[in-house]
Amino acid sequence: MVANREPYIHEHTADGGIVVRHPASGLVTALEPVMRACSGVWIGHGSGSADRETADAQGRVAVPPGEGSYRLRRIWLTPEQEKGYYYGFANEGMWPLCHIADARPTFRSEDWQHYQVERRPDPRGGPRQRLGLTPRGRTLDGPAEDSVEGALEREFLMLPREQREAAAEVLEAVAARLADHGSRPRR
Repeated sequence: MVANREPYIHEHTADGGIVVRHPASGLVTALEPVMRACSGVWIGHGSGSADRETADAQGRVAVPPGEGSYRLRRIWLTPEQEKGYYYGFANEGMWPLCHIADARPTFRSEDWQHYQVERRPDPRGGPRQRLGLTPRGRTLDGPAEDSVEGALEREFLMLPREQREAAAEVLEAVAARLADHGSRPRR
């Protein structure tokens, strides 16, 4: 599942320890029990002050703590990216539009630019990240651990189209590899 909000947030405490918080969120409340029951990967923005410390090099951590029913795959945003993409385009524009709220949606071109870039994180990290999502859990190098079956948040409205485009890219790359290695059947 792809969502901005993560179901578990790791925060530093005043005494130098780390505490785990379960955020109050309708999305988390509704879908976290499903993830516990069915397993899978929850991809979300790592927003806690200790999130990087508790995740592996790819931003992954088994959750719930001590149980490990599914995996949380964190992506990292800079404060500027979070402001333009999450607080700007997603929360000031798409949230009121999709929820028929009494607040009027606000769309700014700079927030749209952040939305186009930041919603595609990269497992390798860096300023421009990509999720590396492929259809049916495959990459050119084999199974993709963090493939996506469904994107439920308004912030990822363009993800289905991108997955179709990724499928076409995978097919083109496979065809190119076959051409490079000769596609004649072995005898």
